[in-house]
Amino acid sequence: MILGDPNTVEWEQSTDWWASTGFGVCTAVVLVVVLVLVVVAVRTSRRGGNK
Repeated sequence: MILGDPNTVEWEQSTDWWASTGFGVCTAVVLVVVLVLVVVAVRTSRRGGNK
């Protein structure tokens, strides 16, 4: 979805926009990727601190 696009106005008014647009799936994927990056960053920082 593009912010400011007239076509995206409908999903805000729909109760099932989460499932109908598939935006929920995209959000879930993004959250997983971010979580992995955070874990890797924490492990890397801990390894660097131990040295």
